[in-house]
Amino acid sequence: MKKQLLFSVAILAATLSNPLMAQHNHEKCATMTNQNARIANDPSLLLKMQEGEKITQQWLASNAGRATNAVITIPVVFHIVHNGEALGTGNNVSDSIVMYQLKRINEDYRKRNADTLMPSNAFYPDQADVEVEFCLAKRTPAGVATSGIVRHNIAGASWSISEVDSLIKPSTIWDRNKYINVWCVNLVDPASPGVDGYATFPTATTDSTDGVVVASFAFGYNTGGAKSIVATHELGHYFNLLHIWGDGTCASDSVADTPPAEMANSGCPTQPYNVAGPCNPGANGEMFMNYMDYSDAACVVMFSNGQKARMLAAINTFRSSLTTSNGCEATNVGINETANSQGVSIYPNPTFGNFSIAFETAPKEAVSIVLHNQLGAVVKEFNAVNSFPYMVNTADLSSGVYFIKIASDHNMQTQKIVITK
Repeated sequence: MKKQLLFSVAILAATLSNPLMAQHNHEKCATMTNQNARIANDPSLLLKMQEGEKITQQWLASNAGRATNAVITIPVVFHIVHNGEALGTGNNVSDSIVMYQLKRINEDYRKRNADTLMPSNAFYPDQADVEVEFCLAKRTPAGVATSGIVRHNIAGASWSISEVDSLIKPSTIWDRNKYINVWCVNLVDPASPGVDGYATFPTATTDSTDGVVVASFAFGYNTGGAKSIVATHELGHYFNLLHIWGDGTCASDSVADTPPAEMANSGCPTQPYNVAGPCNPGANGEMFMNYMDYSDAACVVMFSNGQKARMLAAINTFRSSLTTSNGCEATNVGINETANSQGVSIYPNPTFGNFSIAFETAPKEAVSIVLHNQLGAVVKEFNAVNSFPYMVNTADLSSGVYFIKIASDHNMQTQKIVITK
């Protein structure tokens, strides 16, 4: 049975009072929970999403049946947030894992994954090559050469969703209009135990929080070395896809070719699945192998053609600036950005007064220093040239935890500073 293309944004708020008890042992994706919390704090976001859905449906109607055959390439910057671990250990994942993660999402979005459905599968005609590819950024927003992998040594063993949104993202994000920001972080949230990741929808996001977050244990590979589709799933939300069960019992995901689903699935069901369930999905059952379900990664292998159209609608409207970004183009300015803590020290930390910033090798170019409070607001911002160690006056700052972002043409990093008075 085909679903009507009715996007009921009310389901976002409905789960605040009647949360879905899905068939899994933890909330794999916190996108909806996070969005619902934001709507509760700012009801105007609901209106923005409703207006955004009108734009989406207008684009879909105007481009129905359009053959694309034109691959869109979008630059991605991976922010690796760690707690001082050596490169390649703990949360400071290796470059090879980052490259595997990039390969994973490119295969999934181009239908080049080795486990695509066989022609004998009933859903074989529905699986889509989204015709979207992702490149590692080759230049920073300032036009300096980069590897596209930025490492942030931010003191903290783990981070909740609210801490990531209020502290980590604002102090590390690159221009969201030119790059997809993906954060790999030790995500531990009491409200969402074991959460794998979350993302922001294109119609209700901000310049300081937009992007995708993947828990470090689910980045690239799942624990044990099996494939992970968390980044693929969260990018789906980033491009305006809902879960296939519409985050309500038999609710709509506004995609016609994904059969109605009763709720989130787990494990690897046997096809056809839940044919006799309350949603009447049709003879082929539910599309549990879809990237926007919660089934085990081992049996999740596809986006549908309808989901592709919906993502392209988002890319060509709300996220159109990504298609003209020069982030994938090489530059001759500067050298690759390392963004680690080597050669830089902040002392004393904690501090009872002022603190100093020193470099092992003093940079010759200007260094930008930006201090954020725990809400992500900038409290100090200045440039330093040939004046290291550089003394930061804290007379006008109250006691608390702050984040300091230090950036030059050759290096960028974020560290935590504790001020006690």
